Amino acid sequence: MEKRSVSLRTFDKILLIGILLFEVLSGIDSSSERDQNMNINRFSLAYFPVAHSSEDSIKIYTYLEIPYFALQFVKDGKIFRSDYEASIALKNSEGLQVKRRFWQESIRAKDYLVTVSQAVSVVLMSEFSVVPGNYLINGEIVDLDTRHRGEKNAKVNLSGYAGKFVLFPPLALTNRKGDWGFGPGKIPAFQNIVREIDNELQVFLSGRVKPGPYELLLKLTSKDGEVIWKETQSLTAESHTFTHTVAIPKDVLKGIKFNLGVKLRQGGKRKEKQVTIKVVKPGISDFISDIGEALKQMRYILTNEERARLKNANWKEREKLFQEFWKKRDPTPSTLYNELMEEYYKRVKYANDRFSGFQPGWRTDMGMIYILLGPPDDIERTTMPRRSNTYEIWYYYRLNQSFVFVDESGFGEFRLETPFYGTP
Repeated sequence: MEKRSVSLRTFDKILLIGILLFEVLSGIDSSSERDQNMNINRFSLAYFPVAHSSEDSIKIYTYLEIPYFALQFVKDGKIFRSDYEASIALKNSEGLQVKRRFWQESIRAKDYLVTVSQAVSVVLMSEFSVVPGNYLINGEIVDLDTRHRGEKNAKVNLSGYAGKFVLFPPLALTNRKGDWGFGPGKIPAFQNIVREIDNELQVFLSGRVKPGPYELLLKLTSKDGEVIWKETQSLTAESHTFTHTVAIPKDVLKGIKFNLGVKLRQGGKRKEKQVTIKVVKPGISDFISDIGEALKQMRYILTNEERARLKNANWKEREKLFQEFWKKRDPTPSTLYNELMEEYYKRVKYANDRFSGFQPGWRTDMGMIYILLGPPDDIERTTMPRRSNTYEIWYYYRLNQSFVFVDESGFGEFRLETPFYGTP
């Protein structure tokens, strides 16, 4: 087998390989590809402190979100069934268990595609009452068919919520059938990522004040710092605890990422909290926070025709083009979940986390190869004594490809020196 180098000018052939690889990946039966023992850990553990009716206590709503693909489903007649155990435990600063909630349940699905979906999940909730302090929340799930176990921990510092004048972090609410402690069909948005909005975005506020008048000042700003909505509400507390839900009109939420600042005022006292809220539109990856940037990151897979259309488009047209470009690349157009988009921007995020330096990771040579071809099968790193340069070779055995990167500056900025591809 002979190998020969290819100039960067003809790199479009290798880009084509990457595009074809994505198409292949989208058609793979994920149940046969994924490592079930690793997927068992791909559940979410979330917690939300809110004001308690008792003055010296705090209420913590804690949730486990278990995506179906994290569990093993077996055929049971005409349906698919998964049996699992789950628990949420609360431990104090000394590691001693204070409280624990346990479940043993089954999930049944009629459609096999649902069982391997990343978009379908089951949510479990537990409510704890604690005094201010430091805690550890432990979440565990066990697949009763494979006996695989997943575990996640979250350190919780509630020391700052002691006293008689307290404002808890605002919680963006999203829609989910059931009772999750915030009114029928409303649940806190995990990581403040909101996926469904009716006519308004509801935000839950709580805290402790003296009985009597108080004010809440809210300000919503875009990622660029522009104030897009603000409101002041004058309220009256009947006791030392207040809970209040604010509605933000849907039509002001132009974009994806926002900062919400809340000020609590009573007499001469002030408290302030700020959170970042991400509004995910249907069919858009959770890894995307800016459509304009996401379009730039598509440079490796856009056709010449698509680039030409994008060049002269205004901002509003660009958002439509983004949707159009990815719709053509959606392996399952009948669903809201675009597996190809999710995989692509997951790789972009990894490239930014791993390869960023003088420029964003996705723009580097290593980032480009990783985004197109995914993780290499093998990596070899060597240093040439005479040149004092570090070389890194990525091997893709399944594609009969290898890529040589060199750090010429010594600052970890690896550049693609030699792309190779095998020829018969």
